[in-house]
Order: sequence, then structure tokens, then C-alpha cells
Amino acid sequence: RNYYMPYGVDISNQHYQEQYVPSNQNISNSFSSLPDNIDEEYILQYLCPIPKTLKDETTIWIEKWLASKVKDIPIKNVKSKNVIEINQISNIVKECKQLLENMNNNKKNMEQNVSTMTEVEWKKACSNLVLDKKQIDTMISTLHFDAESLSELKFRLAKRKKKRDRLKRLKANLKLIKSQKKDEILEINRKIDAWQSALKENILKEERVNKTKTEANIVLKGVRGKIEDAKNQLSLLDNLEKLRKCRLQNCVNKRKNPLLENSLNKLKILWQQKLADYNKEEEGLKNMLTKAEAKKHEKREIEIQEKLAEWDHILFGPSFRSHEMGIDDYTFLEIRRGWDKYVVDEKVVSASSSIPLGWILPMEPCNNDWAKYSNNVNIL
Repeated sequence: RNYYMPYGVDISNQHYQEQYVPSNQNISNSFSSLPDNIDEEYILQYLCPIPKTLKDETTIWIEKWLASKVKDIPIKNVKSKNVIEINQISNIVKECKQLLENMNNNKKNMEQNVSTMTEVEWKKACSNLVLDKKQIDTMISTLHFDAESLSELKFRLAKRKKKRDRLKRLKANLKLIKSQKKDEILEINRKIDAWQSALKENILKEERVNKTKTEANIVLKGVRGKIEDAKNQLSLLDNLEKLRKCRLQNCVNKRKNPLLENSLNKLKILWQQKLADYNKEEEGLKNMLTKAEAKKHEKREIEIQEKLAEWDHILFGPSFRSHEMGIDDYTFLEIRRGWDKYVVDEKVVSASSSIPLGWILPMEPCNNDWAKYSNNVNIL
């Protein structure tokens, strides 16, 4: 049987004696007393320890391999703080080069003036050469590096070279990007200039057409005035001829005046010719204005057809024209009545919506299989 001890109960021998053994009896306890703060860890470690599970060969090999890897991890060397900087080396080399140039100049000067120089000047020049040599030796002594410092210096030089190459590439890329942007701006400006030129040309063309039309209307108005004058003159001559005939009829002797009749006939012929010329000119001007108006109307119709074709291509695809549907009015009304059956009150049905104004643009097809049906209405 398994007996469970209640939580918080003292299980020491002294407590057992006080509870279950009378005070007049003396019982010797040969067992050591348990600690007061006994817990699960104490029980598992001292009272009833759990035997360790045996490890297989694979687990043992993995543990040994991990232990060897931990030992083989190299410790990175701490970067030396006494490494000379690259700019310092560059300055030292420049100073050495300058000192060598000074020594060469002093040497040439001494060789040229060896016969004229005094002993004091010669010693001074020699001392200058010695001082320059000592300075060069001192500087060169600072450039002696061990293998580790030399490798560190080479690494830093390679790193600096890579950085400079990267900056050069970045600068070249930025230059290329700027050049491309400049070309794009020039192309945009060229297109804007072309658009402005075309717009100005269209405006000038419209102005020329309107000016020509205005001038033609003015000329036509003048021709019509001349036609009216010619008609008035012919009417006047006809009235004069009628008046002459009446006078001849009322005259007693009824003598005719051939000179007057000839003059009237000549004037009538002249004005009739002018009237014919004026009519021809008026007809030509009317034809010109009619052609200009027809051309303008034709251009407008072409623009309308192009706009309709563009809208049809956007809304219905390339092979459908909404304004050329072969449906009669009766069929159209039947279709509309069928649609109107589904019209509901917006206040009654919450999910309803009003009829949209204008066309509803179609959604893009989800894949190529559906796209072929949306782009070609005659595929079925």
C-alpha cells in the first residue's frame, strides 16, 4: 500500500514521541532525526535516490566530441594598441623623402663648392648631413614591425583599399544615376517642348482656319451686296424700259428712239454678265465654306469614334463595340425590365445599393484561362 503524508506535517521522531508515546515511558531512538526543512530534492538525493540511466555509446561519443570541440575553440588575439597608424607611416615616409632630398642637395652643393668652402662651412655642412642621417635612422627604426604587427598593417591597408574602391564605385554609380536622371529630365523636357509645339501649331491652325472663314464670310457678304446691286440695276433698267413703252403708247405720233433702246439693252446685258459672275463667286465661296465645315465635322466624328473605341477597349475588350450592338429597342427594353425586377428599396434592404452612375470597370482576370474569355467574345 502507498501512504501519502499530509502537507505540512512534522515527521520528526520527537514529534512522534510526543503524539503517540506516553510521557512516563522512555523509548530510546537509535535513528537520527530528520531535518526540519525537508523537501523533494532532499528526499531524491538522500532518502530514495533515483538510479542514473545508462548512456548508450552514441550519447557518450557525442558528449566527448562536444567536449573536444569546446577545448579546440581558438581564443582571438586581442588587438594590439601599440600598432602605428597608417597616416603616421605615410608622414614618416614623406619626412624621410624630404630629408633625403635635402642631403642630396647638400651633397651637390659641397661637391660644387669644395674648393671655395672654408673649413667652418665644410664642418657645418657635414654636421647637417650627419643630423639628417640620424633623423632618417630614427624614423626608420620606428618602422620595424614584428610579424603580427606587419600582418595587422597589411590587413588594414587592404581594408582601406577595399573601402576606397567601394567609395569609387559608389561615386561612379552616383554619377551614372545623375547622368541617367539628367537624360530623363532632358527627354521629359523634349516631350514637353514637342507637346507645346504641337499645341501651338494646333492653335495657330485653328486661328488660320477661323481667320480664313471670317475673310470668306466678309468676301461672301461683299459679293452678296454686289449681287443685290446688280439685281437692283436690272430692276431699274426693266422699269425704265416699261416706262418707255408706256410713253410710246401714249404718244400721238408713237415715234421710237433706237438710241435709247440700244443703251438699255447694252446696260441690261452688262449687268446680267456681272450678276452671273457674282453668282459664280458666291457659289465658289459657299462650296469652300461647306467643305471646311464638312472637314471639321469629319474630324470631330473621327475623334468621337476614337474615344468610343478607346472606352470600348477598356470596358469590354478589343473585340466588342458597345455603340454598334445589333439589338432592337424591344429587346433592350426587355433586358432592362429583367434588371428592374431586382430593384429594391435601399431603406428596407440594408445590403442593397443604388444604381451606379456611368460604366462599371471590370475586374482584372484572375488567370490566363479566364483572360481569353474576357478578351474575345466570339470564343464560344
